[in-house]
Amino acid sequence: MVANSLSQIRLTAAALLAAAVGDYAPQTLKIRGGKTSWGFYYDFIFLAPISEEMLPFLEERMRQIASQNLEIKIHEMIPSNAADYLLHHRHPYAIHFVKKLSTPLIQILQMGEFVDPIHGECLSHSGELEAFKLLG
Repeated sequence: MVANSLSQIRLTAAALLAAAVGDYAPQTLKIRGGKTSWGFYYDFIFLAPISEEMLPFLEERMRQIASQNLEIKIHEMIPSNAADYLLHHRHPYAIHFVKKLSTPLIQILQMGEFVDPIHGECLSHSGELEAFKLLG
């Protein structure tokens, strides 16, 4: 068995957080997420304020998604196709970042119905993410 890297774990956790927020607040706009030296993040624009009391509910939804052991697929697309795909999946802010990239191919993560541009490798299934914590 090959050990997963911390980078893969953190990128997958960011995607899981975005998927969980999308389930709880579907009108929330996803900006972008990723890994940091200390963990993971995802930036959102919420249409209604949220509080730190929401974090345990989001963590629980993340655990539920992880427990489904969803396959995580990476699709490579040319930038114009990636932009159309992201627009179709209600991810308009990601298009801005996709258009700024100078690479010939864009990687798009798909986990169930959730899609997101990704920069780097992630886990192959949501169930491989065993531990995470949201901090306010």
